[in-house]
Amino acid sequence: DRKGFPLFKKEHLQKGFNYDFNCSIHIGFGSGFTGITELLYLLKNEELKKIFKEVMEKFGIGDKPGANKLRKHGQRYEANPDNFPKSKRLISGDGIIEPIGWLRIISENEAKELSTHKSNKAPASQPPVITTPKEPYKPTYFTGKLQPGAIVDAQLVATDTFNPKIKIFRLFLFEPGKEQEVKLNYFAYLPLSTLAKVKITNVQNGKVINISFVKQLK
Repeated sequence: DRKGFPLFKKEHLQKGFNYDFNCSIHIGFGSGFTGITELLYLLKNEELKKIFKEVMEKFGIGDKPGANKLRKHGQRYEANPDNFPKSKRLISGDGIIEPIGWLRIISENEAKELSTHKSNKAPASQPPVITTPKEPYKPTYFTGKLQPGAIVDAQLVATDTFNPKIKIFRLFLFEPGKEQEVKLNYFAYLPLSTLAKVKITNVQNGKVINISFVKQLK
C-alpha cells in the first residue's frame, strides 16, 4: 500500500482488460487532480515496470498519433516506459487501476450503488477550519527617481468604450495629489479599480508618457 493507493498487481491489469461489458471514453492526458496517481515509483521495480509497459502498449500510451496506420503488417507499437513523460497517471479505483485518461460509463443504478457504498465508508466530518481573511493590497506611493525602468503601483481607472484594449491607469507617484494617469494598450480584461505593478518606459519633462504592464496585484 502506498499512502492509501492499491498495490499495482497483474490481476488489476487483467481486470481492466476484461471490462468489455462497459463503454469507455478517452478524455485525454490524465483525468484531473482528484483522479491521478503518480507512477514514477513503478519504474524502480522491474516487474512492475514490465506490467506498466503492457498497459502502455495495450492502450497506445506514448505512441505517436496515426503511427499505427503507417506500420507494416505484423508490426506493433513497442512502448518505452523510461522515455514516457515524467508525470505518469493512472485512474485508481476499488481493486483496479485503469489506464491514463479513460473513464468508464456505467448505468444509473450502478452509479447509485457506488454512491451508497462510498457514503457508508465516508469518514466523520472534520470541524471547519477558520481562516483569517487576507488584508487587501494597499498601493504604495513611488518616491524614487522618475525614469524608465522604475516599477510603480497603479490602479485601473477607465477603459476606452470604443477600444477596450486601451486602459487608463493612475500611477501612485510621490504623494497624494501628484498621481499621473497614463494610457496603456492591454488586451486582457481587467475590472475597474484593479491594482497592478507597471513599469515606466518613457518620461518627458517629469511626466510619464508610456508604461508596460508587469503584474496584477491581489
